[in-house]
Amino acid sequence: MQTTLDQVLVQTRIAPALLSVDQRPAGTAVVWLSTDLTDHVEAIARNAACGSTPFVVHPDTGKLVRRLTVDAVERWNTDLLVSRMRGDRGEAATPALVGSIGRSGRLVVDTNGVPPLLTAALFPRDLRPVQSAADPDRVRRIAWVLLSVSGGTDDRFHFMREPGDVFSIERAVAVGHSGSSEKQIRLKARALIGEADEDRHLIELLQHDRYPAAVWDA
Repeated sequence: MQTTLDQVLVQTRIAPALLSVDQRPAGTAVVWLSTDLTDHVEAIARNAACGSTPFVVHPDTGKLVRRLTVDAVERWNTDLLVSRMRGDRGEAATPALVGSIGRSGRLVVDTNGVPPLLTAALFPRDLRPVQSAADPDRVRRIAWVLLSVSGGTDDRFHFMREPGDVFSIERAVAVGHSGSSEKQIRLKARALIGEADEDRHLIELLQHDRYPAAVWDA
């Protein structure tokens, strides 16, 4: 596994960024890549276009890193791993994928990266405040919390559609290249909406003054 990933990293010219590879059950692995980025708000904004290796907070070090989950099929497919790390455009969504996301209007299929993503807005249109401006310090705290959650969750991350607008944050989950079944996609979609609702409640709490900046700077 390590040799295969090293070869891919050399091809993508990011071998020096490799921090570690965590083996997971059923043949999956999580690859951690180092980054010089330190601004959590910038990281969550850049996740909107960073492809399949989003910025997250490492659960052990607390530093910003990039995270790549490799499944049992992808681990033996060097070309596929290269395309994922480069963020190459993915294939068109399959009918099963499109037909599995329901008609809530909340979920979106994004095929601009590899693998495709399901995304859900934390603040749907009818729940967004009239004024989207938020205190910069609060936005920074919120970004830190959400990126920390992303770092400990397989295939999930957060991104900001509009830089600086906390109410434009969305939660995304990767749809595996190994060919997720319709049932698996439906389960992911259901879980994604529930997690997005939890994130929205968290943001609403962090907007209040009773959560001082000193708590998050400790």
